[in-house]
Amino acid sequence: MLKKGIDVILLYRVLKDQANEDAKTVTYQTEHSFTMSRSSDSTPTKDGNVQSTGAIEYDFSSTALYERGSETIKMLYDAFMNNETIEVWIVDKLDKDESGKFAAKYLHADITSYEDTANSEDNVEVSLEYGVQLVHQDGYATLSQEQEKSVQYGFEDTVKKTPEG
Repeated sequence: MLKKGIDVILLYRVLKDQANEDAKTVTYQTEHSFTMSRSSDSTPTKDGNVQSTGAIEYDFSSTALYERGSETIKMLYDAFMNNETIEVWIVDKLDKDESGKFAAKYLHADITSYEDTANSEDNVEVSLEYGVQLVHQDGYATLSQEQEKSVQYGFEDTVKKTPEG
C-alpha cells in the first residue's frame, strides 16, 4: 500500500505551553514538505576521494487554507510575531502501533516565514517555513479523538446520538 499525503498531518504547540495544552491541528492542511540534507565535501587523496559530510539541515514548510477563527493559525501567527519556539509532530494516521499510538517525527522549530496569499478567486492560504532546531526525533504520538476528528470527521450512525456515545 502506498503512503498518501492525506494520511500525514501536522500538529503544533508552543513549546512553553507543553504543560498546559494539547497539540493542535490546522484544519484544511493542503501540503507540507519535509526535506533533510547534509552538505558534503570531497577531498582528493592518492587513493581516491574521501567524503566528509556535515550536520543534517532541514527545509520544512507547510500550507493550509485559512479557516476564519482558527485558534491554531492564530497560535502560529503569535509564535512567529513573538519569536517563540514551537513543537511540531508529523504524524502518519495509518501507521499505528499495538498501543494505539501513531508513527511520528517530533521537532522543535521557529517559524521563519509566515505568508497569507489572497487571490481574488481562491481561498486564502497560509504558508509557513520553519527553522528546525537540532535533529528531529522519531517515535510514536498519541492522537486524541478530538485531534483525529479535527482533520477528518468519523462515520456516524443514522440513529440519534446519546450522551453515552
